[in-house]
Amino acid sequence: MVLDSLKNYDRYCGANSLFAQGIRFVIQNGETLPEGKYMLHGEELYVMVVEKELKRLEDAKLEAHKEYIDIQIVLDGQECFAWSNTEQCTKVGKEYDPQNDIMFFDDEPQTIIKAQAGQFLIFFPEDAHAPLIGEGKVRKAIIKVKNMPL
Repeated sequence: MVLDSLKNYDRYCGANSLFAQGIRFVIQNGETLPEGKYMLHGEELYVMVVEKELKRLEDAKLEAHKEYIDIQIVLDGQECFAWSNTEQCTKVGKEYDPQNDIMFFDDEPQTIIKAQAGQFLIFFPEDAHAPLIGEGKVRKAIIKVKNMPL
């Protein structure tokens, strides 16, 4: 899991060749893009822009993905994320759904992370995360990057 400022995004582009393309797209267009899904490189790279109501920590569920890496960029507002390493998650809430690339855990999170506008988070397959925690609303971009071996 990574939390950093957008100005430092290039430090992480070596982890996957599509990171830079997705992050640059959001930096250049994110403020003006309406909510929706934007295909950048077929199913290997796409961006979803959403505005969502935040919820209480007690109502959040840890989720994890196998096929995609999530890069979440806060465009407006702030958002907290619960996090745990999937190796520490023992209470499967919902088995892996390959069609939607998601599984849920009922474990308590190991930590809570707060992200502000201008920051991004990278969640790899080993990062169980519960987004959309806090009060009010958040506008963000979720970049989905196909998890490809190096």
